[in-house]
Amino acid sequence: MILRHKLLLISILTISVIGMNGCTPSQDDSAMIGQPAPGFTLPDLAGNEFGLEQARGNVVLIDFWATWCPPCLRALPHIQAIHARFEGKGLIVLGINNEDPAKVSQFATEKGLTFRTLSDPSGGAFDAYGVEGIPTTVLIDAEGVVRRVYVGYTAEEELLSALAELGVADTPADSHE
Repeated sequence: MILRHKLLLISILTISVIGMNGCTPSQDDSAMIGQPAPGFTLPDLAGNEFGLEQARGNVVLIDFWATWCPPCLRALPHIQAIHARFEGKGLIVLGINNEDPAKVSQFATEKGLTFRTLSDPSGGAFDAYGVEGIPTTVLIDAEGVVRRVYVGYTAEEELLSALAELGVADTPADSHE
């Protein structure tokens, strides 16, 4: 009986640690890499339609996320920081969420998220990008080709390195380091 309780406790602790930290981030070897990014047109939280083709000529970071997802909550401040750092400098950051838009809008306001968040209640964009776990972060080059797919929490430094490879980096004049 005591052994059973210990095993249960170990299982609960393991699940808690995974939930708080997320899965080990991995770069997906998806068949999408090197392929044109699937197009979509979705409403943002203000109800304005946004199509991926509107971002052509810019590097695009898409973050598939949810308000209830601990690894997403851990990643969102990094996504916001990247957006703030490179807004208007060749990078467009998009969040895609399939929850109730009113709930997501309130959450985004409370958390100070200013990057464009798109509503995907039918899950069409999630399906098109093969999202099986969240967060999933997709990097698309300026020509519209998928270059990186990360599943799980991904550190800000790793995203910044990948973005630099795609030509998004601070210039000496605007570096704050």
